[in-house]
Amino acid sequence: MLGSDSLRRDMLSRLIYGSRYTLLFCGIAAMLRVLIGLVLGGLAAWYRSLAWFINTFSGAFSAVPSLMFALIPLAVINLRSTPDQSVIAFLIVLSLTGWSETAVRTQLAVEGLRGTAFVEAAYAVGLPHASVFWRHVLPNLRDLVLIEAAYAMGATLLLLAELAFLGVFVGGGIVDSMTGNAFAPETITAEWGNMLAVGFRERRAGGWLFFEPLLAFIFAILACNLLAEGLRRRAV
Repeated sequence: MLGSDSLRRDMLSRLIYGSRYTLLFCGIAAMLRVLIGLVLGGLAAWYRSLAWFINTFSGAFSAVPSLMFALIPLAVINLRSTPDQSVIAFLIVLSLTGWSETAVRTQLAVEGLRGTAFVEAAYAVGLPHASVFWRHVLPNLRDLVLIEAAYAMGATLLLLAELAFLGVFVGGGIVDSMTGNAFAPETITAEWGNMLAVGFRERRAGGWLFFEPLLAFIFAILACNLLAEGLRRRAV
């Protein structure tokens, strides 16, 4: 239905099969990203002694473009690593991008809960400072966590697609998108980033090789953003 690639493999089957790896991988990276931002943002809002250090670190981190932060280490690691090591490297690097926005929104949400009646009541019955945070404040961030997870999923997919345009993909190596030279072996596993990188390199052989995985990324990112917007409107 969607044609085949240069090795006569069905594109529709590969897109469906590859969605398992791409969506699962991006989902795990998004959850780790949200977890980092949730913990650091919550600590900055609840413990004023840590606020300056965390805010300074978050501000410095957010000044580095996500694509640049991910591209440099991944391009180097992919040249010298096995596919399994490449997957772990991608997971770590993508988890460390974009958490600063989540930290800022978490900090604002926690600061808004500090003066609420249920927090004051928890202090009144003698609960310690840390117990109030973990038992009463964090459970009230559920809606925020769901919204941030959906946005983070879309952002991770977008970053994965941007890296694929530059020839960097999960589990393979790097492929020079301009010359078509492979600096490292390509993975045979169907994965959207790999398919987009190879499709961009071989786009002159058939435009569908590039546009079909690109559309898969576009629709997945759009779905995540619409889900996040729907959750945000419900929470208001």
